Amino acid sequence: MENYLLELIRENNRIIIPDFGAFIVSRDKGQNILFNNFLSFNDGLLISHICAVEGIDSAAAAQKVEDYVARLNSTLEDTGMFEVKGIGRFLKDDQGVLRFEQDLPAETEERVEEKVAAPLDDNELLDLETSVEEESIPLQSAVPTPPALEQEARDQNAGSLQEEETKKRRSPVGLIVFLLLLLLLLAGAVLWFFTPVLDAYKAVKEEVETTVAQEAELPEAAPLDSMEQELAPMSEDVEEDKAEVKPVVPASRQHHVIVGSYTEEARAAAAARSFVARGFEQAAVLPYEGRFLVSLEWHASVNQALQRQEVLLQDLQMENWVLSLRLH
Repeated sequence: MENYLLELIRENNRIIIPDFGAFIVSRDKGQNILFNNFLSFNDGLLISHICAVEGIDSAAAAQKVEDYVARLNSTLEDTGMFEVKGIGRFLKDDQGVLRFEQDLPAETEERVEEKVAAPLDDNELLDLETSVEEESIPLQSAVPTPPALEQEARDQNAGSLQEEETKKRRSPVGLIVFLLLLLLLLAGAVLWFFTPVLDAYKAVKEEVETTVAQEAELPEAAPLDSMEQELAPMSEDVEEDKAEVKPVVPASRQHHVIVGSYTEEARAAAAARSFVARGFEQAAVLPYEGRFLVSLEWHASVNQALQRQEVLLQDLQMENWVLSLRLH
């Protein structure tokens, strides 16, 4: 899994580990990797990469990622540290705060060691006080100077004094310019650091609003009119649910856009009906490995399914994944 993450980091600026967090890559000054635990939804990038490399379907790739996240969390709980080879390490303190430390490149470490180990040259040790005194004290000749030379010396001293005063006047201006540049750099650093956090907050907020809107759109159950309706068998309701949900159309190979997974068929059928009411006419229940998946739609081409997955994720903030099935 570390090799897959390294391959994606070389070509992408954001790599999300579903249900754990995201690596944010900045290449302004070298390669800097930050970690954001707010971005934990499945954007399909890591799972699609595993499917392409190993030649497996998305369900098997999602299981690999789920096992990796479980091992990561278990190691953090037991030891407080998890090493991601080639990227960095996760640290978790006693209060449960998670931090990430990036591994320094080998070239940077060698430069730091050489700089620390290099001795100072004797020529670099300058006696600054002596040089200043020597420059400030004018040379006096043992031979008496005529009045013309004395006047020239006075003019030179006056010029040097004026230059010193000009330098003193310019120094506050340079200091002010330096402080302004420093403030601009600090403001840019703050914006660069907090922009991913704000984006994650907006994404979580939009996801919560979408979930609330979906729950509000679910139709309320009509009240029972008589005791006979209260005593009606549950089998009739189950048959009605099955009749209302459209069956999956068989094909030689189908790529389904999955938006939910349930252990009970009745709950999956209710979710599928809610999507049909919202305009997704192909929504259906798909039994798969002992669970009931809600298929929003299916495509004969995997590229069309992946494009549709990206549209649902970007426009509707609807988490989903692609399941490829070969029907005999």
